Amino acid sequence: MLPCCSINENPPEVPSGFIRFKCSIDNELTKSLTYMGNGVMAIIYAFNENSILYTVGDTPVTARSTGNGELLTNSALTLPDGVYDFYSISCNSSITPSLNICQGYSDQPANGIDYLWAFARQVNLTYGREVILNYRHIACKIRVTVSAGENVTSLSINDIKFTYPSSNGVALDLSQGTLSPSQSVESLSSIPGSGNSRTFIILPCRSAINIVVLLDANIDGEYKTGRRFLTILDSDLEGGIFYDITLTLNSDNTYTTTFDNKEWETISETITY
Repeated sequence: MLPCCSINENPPEVPSGFIRFKCSIDNELTKSLTYMGNGVMAIIYAFNENSILYTVGDTPVTARSTGNGELLTNSALTLPDGVYDFYSISCNSSITPSLNICQGYSDQPANGIDYLWAFARQVNLTYGREVILNYRHIACKIRVTVSAGENVTSLSINDIKFTYPSSNGVALDLSQGTLSPSQSVESLSSIPGSGNSRTFIILPCRSAINIVVLLDANIDGEYKTGRRFLTILDSDLEGGIFYDITLTLNSDNTYTTTFDNKEWETISETITY
C-alpha cells in the first residue's frame, strides 16, 4: 500500500493571471480528437517543471467540462510566471475522481471506471495563460458478445460471469498516465446487463481471466436449457485498449473465441438492452 500524504509547496505570491484550460479526448486508433462531454469532472494538478513530488499553487483543483472544449475550474487558478507541468485525471463522468495522489502515485483505482489522463509539460506561463489537456483512456474496455454458430438457434443468454482483475497492488502513475496491471483476479461475478452482449470497464491485467456463460439454446435440433460454458482468456489486457470478444457457440458444445481491438466508444451511463 502507498502512504497517504498531502504536501503542497506554494510558490511566492507575485502578480499573476488566471489560467484557462482547454480539453479534448484522444482517439488513438483513428488519430482524432473529440470534445469531452458536458459536465464531465476532472482534477488538475500543477507542479514545478520536472517535479512530481509536490503540487504548486492551490492545486489540485476540480474542473468541469462545458462540452465544447472548455474546462472550467471550480476556483480560479493562478500561478506566477514560470515553467510548469500539469496533469489531470477524470472518471469520464459527472463523478469527481476520488483518487488520493501522493508523490505522483495513487493506490485506489477500481474496476468499472473509465479513467482519463492528460498532461501538459513544460508550459511557460510567461507567454500565455492557456493550457491544453488532451485526455486518453488508461483503463480497459471489454465487450463480450455471445453468438450462435452453425446449427445453433434460439440462443438465450441467462448470465455472463467474469473474473474481474483484483485492485490489490494496482497503482496509478500520475506522471506516466498508466495503471499498473493487476497480477490476480477476483472470484466470478455477473456482468450487469442483459441480452447477448455486455460492455464494461476493468483495470489492466496480466492474470488469466475466466468468462462463464449460462444459456439456453437449440443445438442440432435439440433444445437444451441451463448450459454452462467456460472460456479462459490468457492474453495480457493493456490499459487504453477496447477489447471486443466474441464467443461463438458451436454445435459440438464448444466455443470459438475471437479477440479484436476496436476504437474506443463512449459507454452510456444507462444500459440499453
